[in-house]
Amino acid sequence: SNMFEDLRYDTNQPRRRAEVRKGFEDARDFLRRVEEFQRDDDKEDGAQPPQERDLSREARSALRLLRGQAKAQAFANDAASLIALAELAEQYNFEIVVRGVTEGWTVPERISQAKLSAIVVPRDRTLADERTNRPNGATIKNAAILTRHGIDVAVLPPGPYFGPGTGIGLSGLGGRDMLNINMSAAFAARGGLTEEQAVRTLTINPARMLGVDHRLGSLEVGKDADMIITDRPLLDYMMLVRYSIIDGEIAYDKDAEGIFAHVRPTDPEAERPQDAWPRRLGAPW
Repeated sequence: SNMFEDLRYDTNQPRRRAEVRKGFEDARDFLRRVEEFQRDDDKEDGAQPPQERDLSREARSALRLLRGQAKAQAFANDAASLIALAELAEQYNFEIVVRGVTEGWTVPERISQAKLSAIVVPRDRTLADERTNRPNGATIKNAAILTRHGIDVAVLPPGPYFGPGTGIGLSGLGGRDMLNINMSAAFAARGGLTEEQAVRTLTINPARMLGVDHRLGSLEVGKDADMIITDRPLLDYMMLVRYSIIDGEIAYDKDAEGIFAHVRPTDPEAERPQDAWPRRLGAPW
């Protein structure tokens, strides 16, 4: 999406980090030269302002961040990488949404001061390295600790969610019920979030990270009428979506669909959909 710029600033890649910093310095210098050009009352007729096309790719990316035209998205887990991102965001005054954040609980003050947002996996099972003389590794309390420090937190289920892929997700099917995203919020609540805070990791917090919280993420007058209606509390592992409503219209009715229609139907006597799943043994495919 063009609302984000990928930011690779790994602590174990010093050359790449130097390229990123040079891009920000060049972008900041470009903005100064544009401002000077606009203030110059003695410039010759036909003089051209500095051109963005003359900048490197890193500088053009940094320019969008400095102008507030995009947010940065980065991946970082260890404390050193998180601190490095915080320092970069503070120095150049731009927003970063960080994915992973496994050791965020060890440096929540720095993350909060730099106003970073965090996308975490509450069930991350990264073990602590006993050879490291500092707190490290994953904890189920991560989301709660970050939230207590005023950091916007969104959650994801465990799995390969931090990169491109071509697979088809089966969360909620084939015995993978506990991989539904609402279960990630439930695990975050188990780690110390209140139920309301856990629900926000699925709703208004990610909407704020995406910059669409003026339209989505909460039920308020003037926002899009996009919502789901569930048959149990959102954090209940047996919860099923009964209706999905998009722009005020029903887009999904569980009883009218093949998958899940047979599970706790509204009317047990109603005729099953033609494509009801799972099919009976011996039924034609």
